[in-house]
Amino acid sequence: LFIQAQRTMTACCSDATAKECQAVLLVGSADSPITVQEFADRMGLEKTWASRLVARLEKRGLLKRTDHPD
Repeated sequence: LFIQAQRTMTACCSDATAKECQAVLLVGSADSPITVQEFADRMGLEKTWASRLVARLEKRGLLKRTDHPD
């Protein structure tokens, strides 16, 4: 089942890695914008790695990062 789910995730994201696809799906399914810390927690990553992943996806035009009001 895990392999099938992984194939489905990567098939929907063309040349993205499984982690990149997971990140896009997570952000896309969120009810509202999330902070990098929330993103890191949900992805099971340290904040520095999550920030790098977000930056990479933003550079590719898959995510948009904005300043948090607080």
